[in-house]
Amino acid sequence: MTAVDPPAPVKPPRERLFNLPPVTFGIVSILTIIHVLRAVSVSMNAQLTNLLAFMPAAFTAHPLEQSYTLISYAFLHFGWLHYFMNITGLMAFGSGTESLFGRKWLIVVLTGGSIVGALGHWALEPQSMILLGGISAGISALFGGLMPAMVSGRNYWTAIIVFVVTNIAIGFIGVPTQPGLAVAWQAHLFGFAFGLAATHARFRFSPRRASKIQGTQK
Repeated sequence: MTAVDPPAPVKPPRERLFNLPPVTFGIVSILTIIHVLRAVSVSMNAQLTNLLAFMPAAFTAHPLEQSYTLISYAFLHFGWLHYFMNITGLMAFGSGTESLFGRKWLIVVLTGGSIVGALGHWALEPQSMILLGGISAGISALFGGLMPAMVSGRNYWTAIIVFVVTNIAIGFIGVPTQPGLAVAWQAHLFGFAFGLAATHARFRFSPRRASKIQGTQK
């Protein structure tokens, strides 16, 4: 008879504070770190704002030097309400996109939507000196990219109309709790259009088709 050692105890996997896919979790973490640094240090706030924000007039004057701000502005948020609203949207639509289409597509749509949103905003207001910040154009792109998988038929067009009208209304009315905060609704619409068009082109969706996705890549 031989003695058999008991099996080693298996450690249960550690649960993250937020059960988010890895890339979405990483982006949320980066945004949080940047916002906290700006909140706790006045000098850091000034430096990061000047470094990251997109200013249409500056881009018009120096497009090559300011080209990096077409994406860096997405990491900048003006106030905790702005931060929490965008983080909530990123958690929802980022998780959905990463789980459904894969992490590479998440990065493509989020980055492309942010860039197209900034360019659209600049095209309409090329001499504006108001700073643009926030990842909401990219989040709008994620929402647009998820729409073909979430709704179809008449509801598809209704959802588009509601999104467009809501953003235009918010742009003119503003945020009631933040009277001094201007909403870059143009960037939202351009980002949304990019996500919608890119997903249709990549996965060959039709608004009349059911929302099943096949052959997605991680």
